[in-house]
Amino acid sequence: MIDDGSRVSWRNIIRYHKARPRAVVCLWLACHKRLATEVRLAGLALLQGQDKRYCLCKQNDEDIDHLFFQCPVTLPIWSHILEWLEFWHRPQKWVEELVWLIDITRRKGWKISLLKIAIVETVYSIWSLRNRICFDNIDNTYGIEDSIKDSIVYIGCQHMKCRSHLVKLML
Repeated sequence: MIDDGSRVSWRNIIRYHKARPRAVVCLWLACHKRLATEVRLAGLALLQGQDKRYCLCKQNDEDIDHLFFQCPVTLPIWSHILEWLEFWHRPQKWVEELVWLIDITRRKGWKISLLKIAIVETVYSIWSLRNRICFDNIDNTYGIEDSIKDSIVYIGCQHMKCRSHLVKLML
């Protein structure tokens, strides 16, 4: 009941969220840098003698920066979703993205609500894609942008303020 002042700066990205709970938890883990990337697991001595290369592009070590924003497979996904929402922003490293998101989510409005949903759903979709490729050997990135858009539209249509704007985005 007593506030100890230990609030995180990115709480507005996750608070009062309309996205799927599992996607919100995935973003929460990413913000805490607790996703089980291969670099993190190797740092905890849980992976020994295994290659830490990212299973999507096999170019760099799999850390949170490369996983979400620097990989040649996932960077176009982010760019496509942000352009669809009419945000002209080029994704950077994780820390810079959190700073940008913290700044922009202080605002209000339908566009910010859709951006918050898009961030959560995109992080979750990329993490799920990574897991499908690494563990199920299903190497299919086709249609992931459409799947993310469908999630944004489905969740966004549940809110009256976003409906008319979503219709314009879908045209």
